[in-house]
Amino acid sequence: MNNPTLFVFSPALYPNTPLSGKNVFTHGNIIETKNRNGELVVRVKDEKGEWEGYAEEKKTPMLNVGTHVRAYGSINAQPDGRNMLACTWIKEISTEEKEYCERKTRHEWGALTQTNATLSTIQPHIMPAPKLVKTETIVTHAQPKENEFISAAEFKVEREYL
Repeated sequence: MNNPTLFVFSPALYPNTPLSGKNVFTHGNIIETKNRNGELVVRVKDEKGEWEGYAEEKKTPMLNVGTHVRAYGSINAQPDGRNMLACTWIKEISTEEKEYCERKTRHEWGALTQTNATLSTIQPHIMPAPKLVKTETIVTHAQPKENEFISAAEFKVEREYL
């Protein structure tokens, strides 16, 4: 077996992962779902952290927040520096399947962290703070020409002062 599928926890999808491009199984509880241009994007929490994945809406069943899911796909880098799971499939799982995934993942994760020591040290992606750009607003009032007549209405002078 040249390219085995690995059972992983969320740190496998953090930036600078040595597992980028690998096929993996992940699991956890859905904490957020959203639709984006025909894709379903899910954020899932497992016992080691959070991971995000995306899949075509047509191929994905309706998933609700709080449900246990299992997903299969490849780890893909995104333009903003984070990694996401490009899900071939994602599905809701039963308690028995959840327990199996947890046991299998703990077993394989122990071996993975020994062969790839960096997996235990990498940190989740943090969106950079927006850069504040200094802006200046220059307000200039038009100065009247020397011989130009200016009415009281333009100055908003009330009649009592005339």
